[in-house]
Amino acid sequence: MSEFDYTPVQFTHDLGVFATAAALQAQYPTGRPGDYATVTETNTVWTSNGTAWADSTLQANLNWVGTQADYNAIVAKNPQTLYFIIE
Repeated sequence: MSEFDYTPVQFTHDLGVFATAAALQAQYPTGRPGDYATVTETNTVWTSNGTAWADSTLQANLNWVGTQADYNAIVAKNPQTLYFIIE
């Protein structure tokens, strides 16, 4: 493999948007190292170290109007696009 060969990488650690931390933890009890999700209750991005979730305190500006299913469908079509802005 030359230094110019590469494998395209997709954002596979974005688990989506959850209303509460409890909802996130119910679906993904610990996550995998590098996983992250937005929790609207705190309006922050939560990260996983593979053992537990933690509130990163990074603010997520969510201007989304739609359902979780709508969001998931868009992300499935465009997995390399992040749909939130971290300020």
